[in-house]
Amino acid sequence: MLWFVLNLAFATSQFIPSAGGVVDNSDPAFEIFGPTQYWRTEAQGYNGGLRWTNALVNGSTSINWAWWQVDIMAEGDYLVEWYATPAFALYSNTEYEIVANSISHTINIDQSAASSGWNTLGTYYFTTGTSQYIAVFDSGPAGISGQHIVADAIRLTRVGDWCGDGICTTSASEDCASCPVDCLLSQEDPFNGLDDDCNGLIDDDAECGGQAELDWCVSIDIIGSCNNGQYSELDCSNFGQICSSNTLDCIDEECLGQENDTWCQGEVIRACQNGILLEFDCEAQGKVCEQGECVDTAEPSTEPAGEPTQEPSSDPSIEPSGEPSSDTEPSSESSEGLDDTGASLDGNTVMEKGCIGLSPSETAFFFAPIFLLWRRRRENE
Repeated sequence: MLWFVLNLAFATSQFIPSAGGVVDNSDPAFEIFGPTQYWRTEAQGYNGGLRWTNALVNGSTSINWAWWQVDIMAEGDYLVEWYATPAFALYSNTEYEIVANSISHTINIDQSAASSGWNTLGTYYFTTGTSQYIAVFDSGPAGISGQHIVADAIRLTRVGDWCGDGICTTSASEDCASCPVDCLLSQEDPFNGLDDDCNGLIDDDAECGGQAELDWCVSIDIIGSCNNGQYSELDCSNFGQICSSNTLDCIDEECLGQENDTWCQGEVIRACQNGILLEFDCEAQGKVCEQGECVDTAEPSTEPAGEPTQEPSSDPSIEPSGEPSSDTEPSSESSEGLDDTGASLDGNTVMEKGCIGLSPSETAFFFAPIFLLWRRRRENE
């Protein structure tokens, strides 16, 4: 064993990929031992070349032997096979040793019973590193002189589910973190319990497009929602509403594009609160709608415009307003051109003044706007 350990320390490494690979007798990871005159070369076998030697008459001690160093890139179970060329694979009790995962396995096979090409040596668990190998010996329990032993290529093939086989599987505990080469798929498989598309979600629905939380209007009636990658739909038409892309909620159709606005429609206030339409009739309250609010209208006055009429005083010492005092002389200026009845001295009657000191034409002009406003209100009632 010491001899093997020393040779392993100085052997040339040759990586075997995760899926497995071949180590041929022409590769640097293959080496023969023993007297070279007992080793022959033939232009046959795998890749057009092989080595062979004879079995010993007394098989207690091996003289010639060969090995293939195994440097696995990814640990796992591997099927080990050897390549047989029937003309040179004749010994019926050929000894092999497989060292895998620091465990030595010794087997004897009948090379003469092998078919041309690859033949199995069994399945073994290999770890990473260079301390593993496969060896063949010219000794055996009952060596027979003249029976050839072939040493050609060795093939290792990954067995079972493994990272790199193109399948993201739970049996191999594969996910995006441990095996992105298998699990990084364009779409999620919603039934395998794995994060196939590496978006942090397990078995999320394809409608969510890799988003954990998302809401959008699928159509005028349908709201699509993703909750932790699980897709669901809400049909707004069930409520007599539509989908708003502004609020991502079901709203009344009248509120589309003005989900939180208020406006007047005639004397009615229309207000949308989060897409729900509310209405208020200002006219029913005796008001009008202006800029989205009910406001009071201007009421026409029932009292004549002008100065208030002075009530007569109860004090007898105070003369009633408008009547001249007996002690007071009439103004020559005020009475000039008038007789005692107020008639014009030139014979023309003077137009009487109203209670507010305006002529009838002036009074009509003053009250016209108020009357029109009152009339319009009556017409609207």
